[in-house]
Amino acid sequence: MYSVRVTSRSDIEPIGISGAKSHLRAYGDHEDVLIQNIYIPTARQYCEDRTNRQFVTATLELSLDGFPPGCQPILVPRAPLRSVSSIVYQGSDGTETTMPTSDYIVDTQHEPGRIFPAAGKSWPATKHRNAAATVLVEFESGYGEAWEVPSGLCSAMLLLIGHYYYHREAVVVGTISSELAMSVDALLEQYSYGDEFTDYGANL
Repeated sequence: MYSVRVTSRSDIEPIGISGAKSHLRAYGDHEDVLIQNIYIPTARQYCEDRTNRQFVTATLELSLDGFPPGCQPILVPRAPLRSVSSIVYQGSDGTETTMPTSDYIVDTQHEPGRIFPAAGKSWPATKHRNAAATVLVEFESGYGEAWEVPSGLCSAMLLLIGHYYYHREAVVVGTISSELAMSVDALLEQYSYGDEFTDYGANL
């Protein structure tokens, strides 16, 4: 199995308060805190999770129960992958070891990003696969700065922000109606990159 978490990210959102208020035609500042601290990050989180992407560049940690079998690649969630900082694993004797960068190759062009053993190398032996967090991969993903996030993703965020703002009593924040879902999903679908992760955890 695997899990991923953000360890460091910018506080700047792809949609700023002024852009959100312009879309909402909201005047005054009495609801700025609600829009900026609740609706914008909730919309961004939904879109990131739906597309398995990281919008503004951040540092993340991928936790694996073990290396993939054979020479299969490590699939790195939260595209687009920019770089891999380190791979730390617990050897078969329980010793924590940082894998030399010369022992693996990082493919940032493919989505999702992939990490392969270098030519003539193989994944090292680790502790029993039932041992949690046997392999930790620290990496950087994202489009760069907030203004570099694709317009389609920002448009999906604006639709959600508008929905949360104007239907605050009708729905629970974080859920969307079926009609809106079709519009949002139509925008997000073009940024989805397949079902590589469907059986990924089962293969580790």
